[in-house]
Amino acid sequence: MTIVCGDSHTSTHGAFGSLAFGIGTSEVEHVLATQTLRQRKPQTMEVRFNGELKQGVTAKDMILQQSERWVPLVDRLCD
Repeated sequence: MTIVCGDSHTSTHGAFGSLAFGIGTSEVEHVLATQTLRQRKPQTMEVRFNGELKQGVTAKDMILQQSERWVPLVDRLCD
């Protein structure tokens, strides 16, 4: 399910297994008129993990650990 909403709490709809976009007023008007929302294709990054997973480690654990390494880089790029 895909949800669009002109509300800052839109991202909480992910709890229902939805892909949710918070959009502005003019975009809400466009969605209501056309039932479409134009999105730019985001850049992608390939991440590879090698080795064996320990018992209980999930993909979410791996990406959260990796994202902790990216935060300092993003901070430097956004200054």
